[in-house]
Amino acid sequence: MRLSGLLRTRFCLPIGGAAAVLGFLTLSPQPPTSMPTSVGIVWVYYASMCATPGDSNDCQTIKVQVRPQFVTQEACAAHRDAELSQHANPRLMGSCLRQREA
Repeated sequence: MRLSGLLRTRFCLPIGGAAAVLGFLTLSPQPPTSMPTSVGIVWVYYASMCATPGDSNDCQTIKVQVRPQFVTQEACAAHRDAELSQHANPRLMGSCLRQREA
């Protein structure tokens, strides 16, 4: 009888302690994850000509010598909007993609 109490104590305490630590780690409030630093990240503007207006399924990227690069997505979006309104072609689509600087 004394042996079973000793075995129960020997096995239950470590398992209970591990469960308590796991529960604490799982239920404790976590700090919000932040975006990775944007050092070396630029936004690049790509223009594409699509077969059907407004349909991005069949588009070909327009080849250019140098693609415009921007520090923020907002600046790239402003450039995209200006480009698309200037050309007024419904088949023309623009996108801003995040890339690492070369």
